[in-house]
Amino acid sequence: MASGVPVVGARAGGIPSIITHDQNGLLCAPGDAEEFGRALEGLLGGTGEARRLEMGRAARAEAERWDWESATAHLRNVQYRAAVENFSSRPSWLAQVGRYCRDRATKCLDAFSRHFVSSQPAPLV
Repeated sequence: MASGVPVVGARAGGIPSIITHDQNGLLCAPGDAEEFGRALEGLLGGTGEARRLEMGRAARAEAERWDWESATAHLRNVQYRAAVENFSSRPSWLAQVGRYCRDRATKCLDAFSRHFVSSQPAPLV
């Protein structure tokens, strides 16, 4: 996707949150090799060049949304929401443990983000 090429992926896990069928790639049923092959053939031969280029541009745009900064911010947000949802209704001592874990995880993600944002190669062009 970062290379501006539409992709084929399984309709499972987090993949459908990144690949939008018929926009920046194609989705197939998990484990269905025949459907996967048909999708690849469609992209390589059946889809017109203009459509492939359009899907490639959309794939590139989606890939650019997931740089280190935005990915770690997303992880931090998910982790924070999980901590709030899981610990806000618990006894106070458990809520304190949850806040401590959330704060430690946030510091870890911040350090991770700083390291990779400062040491990653030049941005995608």
